[in-house]
Amino acid sequence: MAFNFIKITAIWLALLVFTMLAITASLIDIEHKYLLMVVLFITIIKGMLVADVFMGLRQAPKFWYRMMASYVGLVPTFIFLIYFLA
Repeated sequence: MAFNFIKITAIWLALLVFTMLAITASLIDIEHKYLLMVVLFITIIKGMLVADVFMGLRQAPKFWYRMMASYVGLVPTFIFLIYFLA
């Protein structure tokens, strides 16, 4: 498996940017529910980037890829819903 260092570096930089966006969002004065939505979105995007690129699940069998993709999407969504329904 050949690694594309430019792609990996770009994804790593994107993960850093998303992390900085989450930190910046937490520092500015926005309403709590909107902050949680931003963090939820960033968490899902970062999780998918890590799963696709660094864990190599894009090349895995579809069952495993779909299971990991649903986990990355559903767990933060459930946490978000539990927080707002409590």
